[in-house]
Amino acid sequence: MQYSKIALLFIFISISFIAGFIYFKNESSETEHLYEIEKPSKKTLTQCINATGRLKAKDQITIGSLVAGRIVKVNVDDNDEVKKNQILAIIDNGIGNSYVKKLTALLLEQKSRLKKIENIYKRQEALFDLKQISQETYESYEADFSIAKAKVEQIKAELEAKEKEFENLFIRTPDDGTVISKKSDLGRMVTSQLQATELFVIGKNLKQM
Repeated sequence: MQYSKIALLFIFISISFIAGFIYFKNESSETEHLYEIEKPSKKTLTQCINATGRLKAKDQITIGSLVAGRIVKVNVDDNDEVKKNQILAIIDNGIGNSYVKKLTALLLEQKSRLKKIENIYKRQEALFDLKQISQETYESYEADFSIAKAKVEQIKAELEAKEKEFENLFIRTPDDGTVISKKSDLGRMVTSQLQATELFVIGKNLKQM
């Protein structure tokens, strides 16, 4: 009888232990999914804004022409990236560099003539110092020399102006950027007076709007 009580007690304790083990095991398994432990770390947050409208570059360059003529070549299109002094288009004014060639040849001719007159003047100057020619004669040669020098400078100035005019046939961008708007097409006539023709609009930095 006593052994039966001990056996029943043992069975009761065993059942209680097993039931408690199962209970706590299920309880712990359920709580494992409630949260996770993770080491803190620094991250970058990105905020996006949705909006409608028209973007405009902060710095824009409107490019026109200093000479009149017809566009014969266009080298860029919308959204093309361009570098400073890059040729965007070429204009034909019907003259080209003909004046440049003419004045270059004329300048060489006048320089040669100046050299000849200078040599004559120096000889006459030496004779005048020796009092072998009159003051009037000397001043005449001196005037010829001064006129020849002035003529050379005049042709130089005319040549420089025509060279700039010829260079203006090549439309260049004054700075790096992106072509926002191309307003020039092949064959279009360009004006340079009154209301000048707009050819291109360049955005200097599209990251700044």
